[in-house]
Amino acid sequence: MRSWWSKLLGDSSASCWFCQSPRPRVIGNPIWEQLCAGCTEKRKILAYPQCKICGKPNSIDDSFCYDCLRTPEFERVVNMSCVEYNHWARLVVQQWKYRGDERLSRPMGLWMASLIKQHFLHRDRFLITYVPCHRKRVYERGFDQAKQLAHIIGAQLHVPVVDLLVREIYQDQPQSKRSRDQRLQALVGTFSYQGKQLDSIGQSVLLVDDVYTTGSTVRECAKLLRKAHFHPVACTFARANSEYV
Repeated sequence: MRSWWSKLLGDSSASCWFCQSPRPRVIGNPIWEQLCAGCTEKRKILAYPQCKICGKPNSIDDSFCYDCLRTPEFERVVNMSCVEYNHWARLVVQQWKYRGDERLSRPMGLWMASLIKQHFLHRDRFLITYVPCHRKRVYERGFDQAKQLAHIIGAQLHVPVVDLLVREIYQDQPQSKRSRDQRLQALVGTFSYQGKQLDSIGQSVLLVDDVYTTGSTVRECAKLLRKAHFHPVACTFARANSEYV
């Protein structure tokens, strides 16, 4: 009986979904409330107003940020992100992506699924795809991080996940180390489309990735999806602000 009441009312035996520190256990809480006090304090929900396109916090109003204003309208991709890419989010992504802590895929994916449910699930004929890693990078890390997020999101929302893109070019230097212009140049020809047998006309597709920095990767992938007659939108776990771009 004591065990049953403990599960119902909460106890100190639960662990933070991100750092494994003890936290109160409460049944039914959304993922962002299943964090310890330390992670709750450090993680930063994106502030409003935001850019209507990329989700970047905007100090003026909720219209367009400078980057989206200078991007041609036909290349813009609506993006939603869970948190700002601050020091906490950066450590989470590094632990997951570069140190192989695949356990973090689940809380990140569930958090993203909750956000997608709020903003995108009203669209008809909805599919999920992702920004793929190069096969050499998958071998080095042991998993394709965006693909893993996409499948967690798809399972949570009961939406099919389809492999639509392939990364053709292996890049030794991460995009995060490049300037905006260098990123744009480095991405030319990086991806190709492989979903040739799909009836994509009028189909919305959600493009999943881990971090949105300048948006160059998302836009490059979206170009290929649009050529295949998809209507792309994007969701990332974190949205970089100027400090980490």
